Amino acid sequence: DLYGDKFLDQFAGTYEISNPSWQVPMGEWGIRTVLLPPDAPLASALRLTPSWKEVYADSQAVIFSKTNHQANE
Repeated sequence: DLYGDKFLDQFAGTYEISNPSWQVPMGEWGIRTVLLPPDAPLASALRLTPSWKEVYADSQAVIFSKTNHQANE
């Protein structure tokens, strides 16, 4: 309830890649670094997105950083 239903719906749509515009909220929120479980749907999508670089990974977590590359955003 702290963030409201709209925010939680956008978050879920981005994390699960269930919204075709899943990258839009990340841009609106100014997110430049993401920490996720390695098997998260968003982690799989970011691995395929040229504007995001995997900067760390182990069996528990993966970290992505936003690059300046704008293709396919």
